[in-house]
Order: sequence, then C-alpha cells, then structure tokens
Amino acid sequence: MERAPTTTTSSRPGTQQQPKPEKPNWRISFGFWTELDALYHSFVPPTKPRCPCLPRDSTSEWKKRLVPDDIEQFLGNPAAAASLRAITSRTETDTTSVFTNFIISGGRSTGKATFAGILRKTLLSVTSEQPCHFGSLNASEFADKALQGKLEEAVKRLGASKAGTPSFLIIERFESVTPSVQQHFLVPLLVEANLKKVFVILLVRPDANKLAEQIKTQAMKVHLHPLSANFVRTKLLLICQQERIGYTREGLEELAKDCSFNNADQLKLDVRKEIATSEKLKRELLRSRQALADLETQRYVFARDRGKTAKWGSAKKAADEQLARMDAALNSAKGSIKSLEQELSSHHEALVKLQDAAAHGRSRGIGKGLGRIELKQEEKQRNKPAAV
Repeated sequence: MERAPTTTTSSRPGTQQQPKPEKPNWRISFGFWTELDALYHSFVPPTKPRCPCLPRDSTSEWKKRLVPDDIEQFLGNPAAAASLRAITSRTETDTTSVFTNFIISGGRSTGKATFAGILRKTLLSVTSEQPCHFGSLNASEFADKALQGKLEEAVKRLGASKAGTPSFLIIERFESVTPSVQQHFLVPLLVEANLKKVFVILLVRPDANKLAEQIKTQAMKVHLHPLSANFVRTKLLLICQQERIGYTREGLEELAKDCSFNNADQLKLDVRKEIATSEKLKRELLRSRQALADLETQRYVFARDRGKTAKWGSAKKAADEQLARMDAALNSAKGSIKSLEQELSSHHEALVKLQDAAAHGRSRGIGKGLGRIELKQEEKQRNKPAAV
C-alpha cells in the first residue's frame, strides 16, 4: 500500500503549525548594516537604466502608469478611500447625493492633487449619462478683488456650460483666501452656485480649521495624512526597479524626506540659520545707522563752521571739496542702509515661510490643465504688487 502523505498540522485538535520566523540578517545583528542598509541592498539598481536620449526611454508613458488613477491605488489613507467608496455606493440609490462640495485637506506632499484627480474621475463615472464639467484656479495667484471677479466668472461660465449638468470648480491653495472674503463673499456665492448645480472642490493645507463654518457644513471633508518615510522609500525603490530608473541613495532619501514630511529637524535647522542671519543683519543695520548719525553730525558742524574758517581762496575750495566728500559718504551710507533693510526684509520673508512650512507644510497644486482658469500676463503684473 502506498503511504499517505503526512501533514504539518499539530497533533492537538484545532491548532496549526506556526510558520517559522524569518532568520535575522547577520549583518544587522552584528552591526555591519542598519535596517536602511538592508532595504537598499534588497533592491539592486538597474544595470542598464533608462537613457533619455533614446526614443523608447524618453517617452513619458511610464510616468502615467505611476500616478494612481483609482482609489485602490491610493495608498496610506484608508479613511479617504472609504469616503470615496461611499460616494460610489450612494449612487446606486440616489445619484444626486454625490453632488456636493468637497474639502480636501492635508499637509505637504500628502496627495491632495492626486486625490482630486481620482475624485474627478469618480464623479465622471457616476454621472456617465450627463458628464460633469470641471474648471480649476489657484487662489494664491489672485488678490482679493481679482479673486472675487474670477470666482464669479467661473461660476457663471460653469453654470451656463450645459443646462442641468452638474459642474465642479477646483480651487487650489484655498488657505490663502482671507477669512473676510470667505465669510462675506464666498459663502453667499456658494449658496447661489449650488442652486445652479455648480459645486466646489477646495484644496487646503494643512487642515480645514481656518475655513468658515458655513463652508464646512455644506461640504464633505476629506483629510489626508502623510505617508511614513519607510513606506515612501520602499515604493520608490519598487518603481525604480520596475521602470529601470537609475538612482542614488542620497537622491531617494531627499525624496523620502520631502514626500513623508519627516524633515522637521532640517526645517528647524533652517529656521535657526535664518534667525541667526536676521540677527546679524539687524546688528549691522544698527551700526550703519549709528555711523550715519555720526556722519550727519560731522557734516552739520563742518558746514556751520565753514563760513568762519574758510571764506575765500584755496581754503574755501578745500572746504567745498571736503563737504562734497562728506555728502558722498552720506549717500553711500544711506545706500548701504537701504540695501541692508532690503536684505533683512527678504530674510524675514524666508523665515516666515520656513516657520509656516515647519508648522503646516506646503501645497504643490494640481498644475495646468483640466479646464484651469489661467491668469493673463497683464493681470499677473497688475496683481503682483497687491499680493505681496
């Protein structure tokens, strides 16, 4: 008789043999490698990476494959994925329930633009009989008055695009809109726009706390959390291996820091450097102003006594030359002070941006396309001084 194969289950009823734990890497155990070293050694760089000068390697089709185009590929934010699935599930009973305003919030590099693209694709799929219309604008590019005009124009254009068809306006960098504009202009405009089936998708960082309550109550809120550095690092290594992309460890580490928003230490260091530079400039500016005051006093005394000591001849000529040299020194000191003030102002602006980045992160925006409302060149020049 042929012997029956033996099983690996335990003799005790209801129990199964547990899989053996993986053997720890001896290089890590003995301190030759860190966990990060082991991760990089497990993904070998391609021997023949892509060459941009070749037509088959320079194509951008591989980039499109890496951008998630559905919610299943959007990783690291299960709550956001669940909210998007809820939209598709509600369409089975009532299609009009998906027509609402959306608030997508999150810090820097959390995928707000990508999630907005997936939301756009989802809304198009659930309204296939009457496809939605989309437009977008960046709120940070406009001054308050210009922004109000652009929003009114966009709502009017989207509302008149096709009767009965819902439309969505994507507004990037909505955190740059002042509270007064939100409260006194956007809230009434939003009520009027929703009646015309025109809805908004607001991209805001780092969260929706500074938004007007009337806007938050009329919108579906989705908050995106940053990915861990190790998760981003592993995904980048998989992409490089799959798409034959050459890389360096230093370059991937910079990308991991940027995408995971775990560069708080570097930001704190940059803030300290800017503070030290600003303090140094303040001391130089104080010394320059004191020197200017001394020069002005010397010139005043010299000009006052010049008429008594040098009334004519060579003495008067020498006194005039000395006065001209004092005027030149005064002008030079004033120019130096003005230059220091401008440099101090620029460092102060950089410091404010760094402190804002350390606290909230940054938003990169969704870029051009998808019905984006662009600024004309003359409008950019006209709004630039007002936005500073």
